[in-house]
Amino acid sequence: GTLNGFEALIRWHNQKLGNVSPGRFIPLAEDARLISPIGEWVLRTACHEAMKWPSNLKVAINVSADQLTDPSFASVVVSALAQSGLSPQQLEIEVTESVFLRDGGGAAQLLDQLIGLGIRHALRHAGFFLDMGMRLARGLVHLGLGGLRGGGLFIGEDDAGHRGASKQNGGNEGGNFHDLGS
Repeated sequence: GTLNGFEALIRWHNQKLGNVSPGRFIPLAEDARLISPIGEWVLRTACHEAMKWPSNLKVAINVSADQLTDPSFASVVVSALAQSGLSPQQLEIEVTESVFLRDGGGAAQLLDQLIGLGIRHALRHAGFFLDMGMRLARGLVHLGLGGLRGGGLFIGEDDAGHRGASKQNGGNEGGNFHDLGS
C-alpha cells in the first residue's frame, strides 16, 4: 500500500504522572468543558503541520461530540484551513458513532457543511457498526461517509475511487484493499 496521510493524535506527558493515556485525560477534558478549545488547538496545529508535507498527503483529526454540536465549529475549521493554507481535500474529520446516537441531527448537518467544502469524514472506532456486518458497512459507505475506522480495519474508498476494506498497519491504511461491491 501507499502512504496517503497521517492522523493527528494528542498525547500528554505530565512531570509527576508521566505519560497520561488519552483514555484518561480526554474524558476529564470533556467533563471540564475544555475539549473544544483543546480540539481547536489540535485542528489548527495539524493543519499548519500538514502544510509542510507533500500535497498528496492528508491529515485526519478526531473531533468530539462537543465540537460537532458547537454552532461555531464549521467557522473554526474554515479559519484553520485559511490560516494554514491547507486544502479542504487534505483534511479528514473523524467522528465516533456516539455523536449520532446522542445528537438530534445537528452533527449531521454540520458534517454536511464540511463535506460541501470538500472535507472528507470518517466514522472512527465504529465497533458497534462493524459488529453488524459488512452489509451494513457497505450501506454506510454509500451514505457518503469517507470511511469507517476501527480495530485496525478501514472500510471506505481508496484514492482511485474503489470502495473496499483494508487492514491498517501501525495506524496507516495498508494494502490489501478488498472490494465491497456496489
